[in-house]
Amino acid sequence: MRVRAISLDIDGTITYPDRRLHEDALRAIRLAESLGVPVMLVTGNSIPFAEAMAIMIGTSGPVVAEDGGALSVKDGRLRKRVYLTTMDEEWILWSEIKRRHPEAVLSFSMPERKAGLVILRTIPVEEVRKVIAELGLNLIAVDSGFAIHVKKPWINKGTGIEKGCEILGISPKEVAHIGDGENDLDAFRAVGYRVAVGQAPEGLKREADYVTGKTYGEGGAEGIIHILKKFGYLE
Repeated sequence: MRVRAISLDIDGTITYPDRRLHEDALRAIRLAESLGVPVMLVTGNSIPFAEAMAIMIGTSGPVVAEDGGALSVKDGRLRKRVYLTTMDEEWILWSEIKRRHPEAVLSFSMPERKAGLVILRTIPVEEVRKVIAELGLNLIAVDSGFAIHVKKPWINKGTGIEKGCEILGISPKEVAHIGDGENDLDAFRAVGYRVAVGQAPEGLKREADYVTGKTYGEGGAEGIIHILKKFGYLE
């Protein structure tokens, strides 16, 4: 197989545990870009956050945000945003969760979001799933390790990567993805090569073609270098 692009989770994959960008990961991303390998940031974060990261880091690929529900693409000097869904049942769910759990808190980024809820980990993800089931809502809840993401079942990192590949004019099977969370499983199913960062849950590691020896941003950097060497971009 051939890898023509790399997709990267952000939090925990190219950062320190406290979410600061890791210098090793930054250098590895810029190396990939300099070798002609476009990098797509693929994250549960909001579009404005992900766009800012892409600009500051220097990635050229489409930005996939909101767990695959939103994309941002360069359009000359500007950027064009594409949303793959809207929110409706999500607000019904939130109303009921807040009634049962007054301690529940939404992410500060919610005013920027259009494709799904993000609930801080002040309540267990199992409780969110229980309320979804009791109300009969067509939603799923995924714990990213940093927050609980609630979205439509067909919205995930994999569908976002597929849309990004349409824009790049390549097949998702020509993409290598690096991630560290439960919400990276759908990305793994879509792409051709899979790398799990060292601290990833066992379920993600089992699906990976390569597991890094290092963790967090050091692991993300290791994964990028591994891909570049394996697919002939570096000796």
